[in-house]
Amino acid sequence: MEYEINSETLALLPISKNITKVIEVNNNYIIKKSIIEVLETSCNYFGSSFKGRLEGSKSMLGSIYKPPIIIEESSNIIFFPTMSPFLKNNIWVSLNNILKYESKKK
Repeated sequence: MEYEINSETLALLPISKNITKVIEVNNNYIIKKSIIEVLETSCNYFGSSFKGRLEGSKSMLGSIYKPPIIIEESSNIIFFPTMSPFLKNNIWVSLNNILKYESKKK
């Protein structure tokens, strides 16, 4: 199944090395691709590459540990990793679908 991240996408969770769970507002999907492949497919669909988006974020924000990436500019679809982007247990979360957050020490 081909999947492009969209404004309904809430998060991408790793199930295994090459299987991703996509959580949307009203649906969940199991995709037989790694999270990086889902991100790459989505970035390509919107006219860029995952690497290009990642480098763009680092250029704007500096070399940070968990850079967010803009999947699509006009719809303001932005995702950020919960860990280093390339760790196998990393989850990607939609910035625009966060309702509440709390600060924790450290």
